[in-house]
Amino acid sequence: MMFLANNPECNTARDICRIRGIKSGIASVTVEQLIGRGYLTRETDGKDRRMQRLYSTAEATPLVQAGQEAQRRFEEAIRQGLTDGELGDLCRTDTEAAGAYRPPEPGAKPVAGR
Repeated sequence: MMFLANNPECNTARDICRIRGIKSGIASVTVEQLIGRGYLTRETDGKDRRMQRLYSTAEATPLVQAGQEAQRRFEEAIRQGLTDGELGDLCRTDTEAAGAYRPPEPGAKPVAGR
């Protein structure tokens, strides 16, 4: 739910799997649970009927708001006491690490320490 709230343009299960490195079976089960609980809806894309778009419901709003507040507090705690230069270094390192990360290929054996 937080991914959809923070990335509204990436609103398909395929997007979530691709960007977050989540296996499609896990994403599918989780999406179905969230739909069943009334937190998500699924709508067929008007241009491509094979595409199912996911949207948060009004029921999910308080949970999403609480999650975004927790994210804000976490970011604030991380930034506390850092100089502008240190903050810039942290942002660059985070961006580089995110760009270097590649989810394991399906069927790949786990690497020790992961």
